[in-house]
Amino acid sequence: MSTQQKKIVILYSLTILLFASIVHAHDFWLNAGNYFPKPGQVVTIELGWGHRFPSDEAIKEGWLESIYAVSPKGEKISLKKLDPTHFSFTPQVPGIYFVAAEIKPGFLTKTIEGYKLRTKKGLENVITCFHYDKRAKAILQVGKKNNGMSQKVAHPLELIPLKAPAQLKEGDAFPLKLIFREEPVSGAHLSATYAGFSEKKNAFAYTTMTDGKGVGSIKILKKGKWMVKVDHRFPFPDKEECDEYLYGATLTFEVR
Repeated sequence: MSTQQKKIVILYSLTILLFASIVHAHDFWLNAGNYFPKPGQVVTIELGWGHRFPSDEAIKEGWLESIYAVSPKGEKISLKKLDPTHFSFTPQVPGIYFVAAEIKPGFLTKTIEGYKLRTKKGLENVITCFHYDKRAKAILQVGKKNNGMSQKVAHPLELIPLKAPAQLKEGDAFPLKLIFREEPVSGAHLSATYAGFSEKKNAFAYTTMTDGKGVGSIKILKKGKWMVKVDHRFPFPDKEECDEYLYGATLTFEVR
């Protein structure tokens, strides 16, 4: 192998290790330039990535699997790519719009030598393995109508708002329902924070748990931009291949 080929292999290996460690620890969310646009007004969507909401690191190009919006009528809307981390679209009719995105899913195995983006089959000194699936959603209120609140974005793990952000004010409770493949998830930990709460990594202003119907309420401690996140883990069927599934979901919104 030539010196140049060795450099390419080393660079590729370092890139894989970096991506693997980041996928394991980072959150993925969406920032809207305007959560309350008027009909016909362009909305910019930014990909959020890292440990500190609302802005931390820039997600690498090529990691995004898909991004789209869902109209109040349930229509799927394509977004225009502005650069690797910014997209835009123009909502035309009043109501609730959801913007949905996901990173490319895959396997991640942790060994004593580090992380590998593959199953644990054939690997030695394996600590754990999971198949990750991380998705993000933002809720926009276009005009004053709340029609479209019941729309889903077809994510396997999804946080469903039971009240429109425009109906919320500081001190209110924001009820959310967590579903996995259309079924409610009970006993799940919901973590929420707002912009400006803390500069520390993984700092959340409020946590709660979903009840037997999959519903949990976030107390709106302060007006502003918010993110709610949740993880859902369960065993992988073939233990020789991997140990568990890890699904992650976030919902971003603004309270004025």
